[in-house]
Amino acid sequence: MGNLLPQAMSATNSAAELLPTESLTKLESLTKEQLIELVETQEKALEYQLAVNRVLKKAVDDSKEIQERLAIRDQLLIIKKRLFGKSSERRPKPPDPNLPSKEKKQALERRSKLPSIRYPELKLEEQEIEIDTASGGKLPPCKLCEAPLSKMEKQTEDSEFITVTERTYQVIRQKRQKYCCKKCRGTLYTTPTPPRIAPKSQFSDEVAIDVGVAKYADHLPIERYAKQAARVGLVGVNHQTLIEQTHFLADFLEPLYAKLKHSIEQAPYLHSDETRWRMLEGDSATNWQLWGFVAGTHCYYDARDTRAGEVIRAFLKNAKATHVVSDAFSGYGKGVREAGKKNAYCNAHARRGFRDSEGNFPAEAAPASDLYGKIYDIERELKGASNEERLLTRQERVLPLLQELKRYCESLDVLPQLSIGKARDYFLKHWTELTEFTRHGYLPIDNNAAERAMRGPVLGRKNYYGNHSKRGARTSSILYSIIESCKLSGVEPQKYLRDTVASMHRGETPLLPSEYLSRKSSSVASGQKGLFKATSSSRR
Repeated sequence: MGNLLPQAMSATNSAAELLPTESLTKLESLTKEQLIELVETQEKALEYQLAVNRVLKKAVDDSKEIQERLAIRDQLLIIKKRLFGKSSERRPKPPDPNLPSKEKKQALERRSKLPSIRYPELKLEEQEIEIDTASGGKLPPCKLCEAPLSKMEKQTEDSEFITVTERTYQVIRQKRQKYCCKKCRGTLYTTPTPPRIAPKSQFSDEVAIDVGVAKYADHLPIERYAKQAARVGLVGVNHQTLIEQTHFLADFLEPLYAKLKHSIEQAPYLHSDETRWRMLEGDSATNWQLWGFVAGTHCYYDARDTRAGEVIRAFLKNAKATHVVSDAFSGYGKGVREAGKKNAYCNAHARRGFRDSEGNFPAEAAPASDLYGKIYDIERELKGASNEERLLTRQERVLPLLQELKRYCESLDVLPQLSIGKARDYFLKHWTELTEFTRHGYLPIDNNAAERAMRGPVLGRKNYYGNHSKRGARTSSILYSIIESCKLSGVEPQKYLRDTVASMHRGETPLLPSEYLSRKSSSVASGQKGLFKATSSSRR
């Protein structure tokens, strides 16, 4: 091809010289030799054009192949970063050589505290360690005079360590007292059974709570729980029987689940996110979604068989929120608008796009990441500020940085299929929703609250894959809602559930985890109280 192009160009130029413009106006005026020469020249010119087209097509194909390889390499590096890189999105600050690192300071503090001080919630047991002379133990004599040593009253060398006590399962035999009329023998009365979550179940409320916390707080598959229980004596228990205990617990806690939803509906704004949730059997749709809604320290989850915007629209039907903070998934856009609310999109998503592309396109992505870093630094300064102060600062300091970032993205000339191009287009396309937080002092900058609340269910899904029935999906929604709300409120889930179940047995309205935290010392009893008096004895 390299020889063909010059020849064709030369032939075309020579033909133009041999055939003046006047002689081409009428073919009849051309001689036979001129017509033959004209035809040959046109054939060479056509061949030249075809050769040029082939060269251009090959160049385009090569360019597409290069772009595809670049895009694949870009995606591969992003996947590696997400799998093996640091999860923190904060830009690292240069270390101060004069100050000890945070890890070193924490290690020094830990080493300087005794276990009883570091872990004040643990029970402290004191053991007196002496030389047992009655069993043959001998005290060494004095090193100076060889006289026998005597005990020094209230003088000890103290040390502390942590031990673990094996959990135990035991059978409780309830013997309910019977009463009769000694006068006429006409009435026989038996003490009623103390209330339980499932009165006819062979397991207590404590077992149901323990299994529920193990699965939904510690993400432990029930089969593994059954194996652990077998090692300490509960041999032969079927994991399906234990799963049924979680269903009983969830059904009993339905009023608390409804109260959590009502609490979130009263919030001025709410976070929302969703994650895939597999229905392993029991329904024709296998790819379900676990929807999560967060407001303050309360979570509400709902497992549904669709990812459509009708879910968020139905949830917002009775909600007082003016905004929904979420990612830019189209279901949120449509569902929120139809509910008469406004979208506030997550800036962490937009920032993450630039951060992910820094490894492949540092020159293009670094300016955007730096601007977002400054924006987040300002937001951290506003922690604890009033809504009015936050709004004023955002208008004066944050919005100009976002506008500068917009101008930079508009000037950025990169391919749209690359990660940096996708990050640019995401930011520009959702500019209005991404900057919505700058027009309201009470709105957060991102949706990290919902993303953090999704970590527990996602970790559980990795361990036990999903649910085997619609009832299981309902149970997961209820217990995840309660346990994740406990985590946000700083409440220990197992103790909270025990106290809440006991209070509901007494006919009291269940407290939300945040309410329980503020009233646990005065309003929540630690065990069952009422008409029943139980005495226990060990017997085997």
